[in-house]
Amino acid sequence: MTDYEILMVMLTVLAVLFTACGFLLALLSFLDKRNNKPKK
Repeated sequence: MTDYEILMVMLTVLAVLFTACGFLLALLSFLDKRNNKPKK
C-alpha cells in the first residue's frame, strides 16, 4: 500500500469512529431527556 492509501484508510476509520460516537451521544441524550420528563 502506498502512503496515500494508508492515510485514506486511517482518515476513513477516524470518520467512522466520530460518526458512531456522535450517534451514540445523540441516542443517550434522547433517552435521558425522555426519562427525565416530569411525571404528572
